[in-house]
Amino acid sequence: MKITLRYLLKNRRTTLLNVLGLAVGMATFLLITDHVQYERSYDQFYEKADEVFRVNTLWGFEGKEERYATTPPPLAEAIRSDVPEVEAICRVFYWSDFTMRADNDLEKVFRETKAFAVDKDFFKVLNYGLIAGDPATAFAEPASVVLPRSTAVRYFGEEAVRDGKVLGRQLLGGKDAGTPWAITGIMEDQPANSHLQFTMLISASSYPDDLYRNQVWTWNVMHTYLRTKALTPGAREQLQAKLKNIAETKTLPSMPMAESNPELLAKANFDYPLQAITDIHLTSNYLREMRPNGNATYVGLFLWAAYLVLFMAIINFINLATAQATRRAAETSVRKVLGASYGSLVRQHLSESVVTAVLAGGLALVLIIGWQEGAAQWLGATIKGDAFIQPIFWIKLLGLCLFTGLAAGAYPALFLSRSTTMNALRGRQVKLISDYSLRNSLLVVQLVLSMVLMAGSWLIYQQVDYFQNKELGFAKNNLLVIENDREIEERKDVFKEELLRHPGVTEVGFSNGLPGQPVYQIRDFRAEGNSEGAGLNWILADDTFLPTLDLELLAGENFKIGNSRDSLGVILNEAAVKKLALENPIGHVLIKNEGRDDEERLQILGVVKDFHLQSLHQEIEPLAFCYFKDFVFKDYISIRLSDEDVAGAIAHVENSWSAFEPDVPLRYSFLDENYNELFKSEVQLSKLFGVFTLLACFIAGLGLFGLVSLLLTERVKEIGIRKVLGASLGQIVLLLSRQFLFLLVIAFVVVVPLFWYGSTEWLQNFAYRIDLTPTPLLGAGLGVLLLAAVTVGIRATQAALANPVEALKND
Repeated sequence: MKITLRYLLKNRRTTLLNVLGLAVGMATFLLITDHVQYERSYDQFYEKADEVFRVNTLWGFEGKEERYATTPPPLAEAIRSDVPEVEAICRVFYWSDFTMRADNDLEKVFRETKAFAVDKDFFKVLNYGLIAGDPATAFAEPASVVLPRSTAVRYFGEEAVRDGKVLGRQLLGGKDAGTPWAITGIMEDQPANSHLQFTMLISASSYPDDLYRNQVWTWNVMHTYLRTKALTPGAREQLQAKLKNIAETKTLPSMPMAESNPELLAKANFDYPLQAITDIHLTSNYLREMRPNGNATYVGLFLWAAYLVLFMAIINFINLATAQATRRAAETSVRKVLGASYGSLVRQHLSESVVTAVLAGGLALVLIIGWQEGAAQWLGATIKGDAFIQPIFWIKLLGLCLFTGLAAGAYPALFLSRSTTMNALRGRQVKLISDYSLRNSLLVVQLVLSMVLMAGSWLIYQQVDYFQNKELGFAKNNLLVIENDREIEERKDVFKEELLRHPGVTEVGFSNGLPGQPVYQIRDFRAEGNSEGAGLNWILADDTFLPTLDLELLAGENFKIGNSRDSLGVILNEAAVKKLALENPIGHVLIKNEGRDDEERLQILGVVKDFHLQSLHQEIEPLAFCYFKDFVFKDYISIRLSDEDVAGAIAHVENSWSAFEPDVPLRYSFLDENYNELFKSEVQLSKLFGVFTLLACFIAGLGLFGLVSLLLTERVKEIGIRKVLGASLGQIVLLLSRQFLFLLVIAFVVVVPLFWYGSTEWLQNFAYRIDLTPTPLLGAGLGVLLLAAVTVGIRATQAALANPVEALKND
């Protein structure tokens, strides 16, 4: 150990470069693997999570498919009665917000926007954390509610929750506190790594029968979960076949085309595929998800990038070790003459690399602590403060130190220990490998990885920038949105007038849907005279909604207030006109939900230009606007603010709300922030790849420095002779740089097909994407060329300026 420490201290510069490179690689690896482990742990906390599945919906027509995370209301009962393999099943759905008070404090009012209705068997399927109450009866009766611990504390205080004095009490709902809700259970808060996040659960039977017992098989509105022990491939296949049978015998006959076009219906592909609950977060980006999920591909890219950065750091260690080959070979030969065995020499070299790795591990720990705040921005999460006292963290850190030390030191230890004794003692150069062997190959790998990361980062940035700046068809900026749970109803016109009194408020509109939401209602529409109809996204909007969002009217006219004709009118987008095969749509009559209780004959009043209702991952879907009349569930108030005095306008909105609804908390957000959540994963990917690029360039710079040092060690006498013979500084620098330019060209040739293939595949994930151009490739090539020119140029210039006498005096 003394010899090891003495060598490391004697070669401070090499030791510092090794420690710094390995520390950066190890810190990056530990942070990313921690994040990947977190992303892959979603929903694993439920009891026997491997037995829990979500039922999705697959609708397929004429080669086109739509996949929903939701199912129709009657499906659960059909599965319960027809599929004995299912032990328990429950539905989870959101329908509206709730205004609630504690039974002992009517002055403290809360607005619950994440309250989900669930069936009575909820805890049989999603069993987690019930700390008070009976799981079998918690949702058996209407007006029952189960509170997570944090919600219970918010209403009743920490002491009441701790002493068990909340169960059996009531919450009073509605703005008049006239609806009592019995608290039938207290449960632990959902962990952050769950796709299902809520502030309270209420019994589904609390809703009217037209929702709770709804029998419409084409209305995908409820998330359905089940528990089954049919886990083997054969058992799963049989279970899936029974679900498909339900789709074919119950859902298909309910389709609008069942009678009008049975031939087309026979070609339809309908199914209810199962998805493991633990797979939802990373593999499910279907329509009507609970919230935007993660992306398994991106998580895999993060992990690969972490491995690559660590691999580059190990390559640096090898390059820097071989750069010292001549001096270490002479030292090793002296040890052999003095009786050192091959094994002892290998152990000596390995001990040096392991000690270096341990030092790097200590620095990596410092870097991790310092990078926590930055990691929260890159990854959307951070290492918990107590992570550093957990045994698993120290096991990972020490294991990584040992692995890195052995992996990085194996090549130098094995080959330096085999150096020829006589040649080394005579001062001859020790050629461990040829010019185009392992060392140059490793450097090419580093250059390739650096270029791929740089070009990939550039491409991702371009796509994210395209997302953020693409013309969406509506104005998302400066649009304040109030979540209105039926509070402002018959007084909405007066409320509009009050808001518009402030010069900072330019438009106000009411609707029951907005761009960027995970769920939209669908209604069936058939053009009169046509035999076939189609399901269209459906939004109720008043006469000022279109101008509030700055939607462009291409033909016809908008709704008009007080016009009885408009109450039976409809406005379509271009995609809906195309879907319904209408050539001259204005004035055409559509039949909505034909054959059902809410059937209506609607006249087409206008056509709006297509706009992006959902993420740019999906194509624009058909949409129908109907006139906003009485609406019994949640709606939204969209308020367009001017660029001037935004703070004053917001204050006016708050004061106006308080004047109209003094007992209801105001909840608002901005549409651009909500919409940007749809491509949060891409923004995260862009930031992280930018960080990876910087780290890769930094480590590649160290690798270049190591190989230049190796070259100079081998050619120091040649440089001295050339200087004596009159070679200029520029000629010597060019001579030394030529080899690296050749390696750079090889790396670029390798990168081109890799980048082009990977970029093409990644861009296929987006319905709207940038055109793939050579710009990222050329930029990456020039960037790495600049890095190489600076690194090699500085080191080569230092060698060229050295006194040739020092190089030649031994000869």
